[in-house]
Amino acid sequence: MRARRRQLLFGLVAAALATAGEARAGSVDELLAQISAGRAALRTLRARFRQTRIIGLLATAVESRGELSLALPGRLRWELFPPDGVTYWVGPEGFAVATASDVTTAPRSAGGRFGTVLADLMVMLGGDLRALGARYELKTKEQQAGLLVEARPKPAELRRQLALLRVLVGAKQGAVQRIEIEEPGGDRSVIVFDSWQPNGKIDPAAMRPPARR
Repeated sequence: MRARRRQLLFGLVAAALATAGEARAGSVDELLAQISAGRAALRTLRARFRQTRIIGLLATAVESRGELSLALPGRLRWELFPPDGVTYWVGPEGFAVATASDVTTAPRSAGGRFGTVLADLMVMLGGDLRALGARYELKTKEQQAGLLVEARPKPAELRRQLALLRVLVGAKQGAVQRIEIEEPGGDRSVIVFDSWQPNGKIDPAAMRPPARR
């Protein structure tokens, strides 16, 4: 009798845990759907940012400032102001990077870690975050400042480039407040955004890389 009761108790506990797991998974999808609903009318985005790259082995931090421009559904311009003086583009035709002396273009797959991150950033900044579920294991945590989304890469190839992405999304229009990028070697980047301008005018020419210099 006791053995049967223990089996019944264990069965009930297992069922409860399975149900809780399903509820948590459902709540993640629901929270991400709410963000997507807040972004439904979004067509363009501009924002300034402060990017801090923390190099683990050297225990040093390198700070950059810049501006992003996003034209949905598929164009991103990521500019680092001088002294960095580097601009990145992601679009349907591929990946590009420009410095004061040269412009390099390549397919997205040739963009390496940064090209991969920039392509996914378009979704994080203005798209449906649920679309990242094909390539990332997604978790959410509600915070006072907004919703924290953790994205851990699934494919082995992506895991060689990225360890973890954290995105803090505010309640207003699903605007991203902070992104953290952790690399397999221990280095990480923290990007803090401000001065959001949703649906402002963006020069279409600026969203495409210039010709080779």
